[in-house]
Amino acid sequence: MAESGNRINPNLMNAKVFYSRRTKLGIPTEIFLILTFLNVFAVVLAIMFYSVFSLISLILFVLISVVPMKFVFGNDPDAHKAWIYGWLAPARLENVHVVKRRVMFVDVQ
Repeated sequence: MAESGNRINPNLMNAKVFYSRRTKLGIPTEIFLILTFLNVFAVVLAIMFYSVFSLISLILFVLISVVPMKFVFGNDPDAHKAWIYGWLAPARLENVHVVKRRVMFVDVQ
């Protein structure tokens, strides 16, 4: 349906919004760097408080912080950019567009 003869309707083609995808181990580079700093900090803490509990905690922390990220960013490596833009959008940080609504309370007795 998108094709008429040999031509493809340009309105039905996906627009290329995000063009650079830099990933490390399937995780976007920005997120990978944050995870690396967190895990290096966890390694330093595990070395400082050397015990069996700290080593088990380190392994669990690395597994909990890295493995889900591979699944989260597996299909859409640029999803975090849309979330960051949504949270930091100017419309979200101001209350100029507040709409007053008429509220009516109905007593059902």
